[in-house]
Amino acid sequence: EGRVQPLTLLAHLAQQARTEGVLIAGNARVDAYQEIQGKMEAYHWQISLANGTVITARGLIRAVGPTAQPDQRIYALAFAADLPRDFPLFWDASPYTYTDFRPGNGRLTVSGGRYGKAGVTQRDASYHKRLADAARHWLPELDGKEPSYAWGVDLAVSAHMIPTIRTIGDTAPGYAIDGLGALGVLPGMVLGRRAGENMAGMLLR
Repeated sequence: EGRVQPLTLLAHLAQQARTEGVLIAGNARVDAYQEIQGKMEAYHWQISLANGTVITARGLIRAVGPTAQPDQRIYALAFAADLPRDFPLFWDASPYTYTDFRPGNGRLTVSGGRYGKAGVTQRDASYHKRLADAARHWLPELDGKEPSYAWGVDLAVSAHMIPTIRTIGDTAPGYAIDGLGALGVLPGMVLGRRAGENMAGMLLR
């Protein structure tokens, strides 16, 4: 996982889905969803969007991830660094203050460190300074250089966020993928594929 950019993995999965005929749409905030009884006693899902649009679907997979109810703020930055492809991936794994260093695409991406409080941005600069100092400690060649990019993301963070699938609804086919976030992108992708296969099997009966 550390060698591959997570967005590259997601783009690959999205392309696989499109090849199978999936239509992907985004920027749609969901306000509510519920089971509705339709014609001939068939149940389906009614999904209400923030802009007033109502979507009906035979099946529903809910996977909101760790951004729906964030409780902490995590930080990352990237230095411009043209490191060789075989440059080692390494971690400074002291408890709680760990930092990950991931080379690739002409960058050295640094993430981790102490968490901030969700929604609080006043101390972003100090958190980023700690990450930059940690990078310069491990790679003295970065002395005197500033990060090209720096960002923070509000997430739900917990050691107990173990990704799992559970069924939702009483009659209409539905699954929820819970616990995304603490264990990275790959488990969510694996469970998403499994939920999709299960859903397709139910709808094709």
